[in-house]
Amino acid sequence: MTVNVQSLVMAILGGVISIVLAYFAVISRVDKIEAHSQTQDDRMTRIEQTQIQQKSDTNQQLRDISSDVSYIRNYLLNNAAGSRDDTRRWSK
Repeated sequence: MTVNVQSLVMAILGGVISIVLAYFAVISRVDKIEAHSQTQDDRMTRIEQTQIQQKSDTNQQLRDISSDVSYIRNYLLNNAAGSRDDTRRWSK
C-alpha cells in the first residue's frame, strides 16, 4: 500500500479544518449560553428588586391602614352617644 503525499496532506488539512470548525462552533454555543445566563441573572435581579419594593409598599400600606383604623376608632369613641353632652341624655 502506497500513500500519496498529496492525499496525506489533504487528509490532515481536512481534519484540522474540521477540528477548527468544531472548536468555533463550541465557542459560539458557549457564548450564547453565557449571554442567556446573563439575561436570566438580570431578569432574576429585577424580579427580586420588584419583590422587595412590593413588600416595602405592602408594609407601608398596612401602616397607613392601621393609622386610619386608629383614627376611625377614636372618632367613633369620641362621638359615641354616651360621650357627647348633647346626646348623653338620649342614651340613658
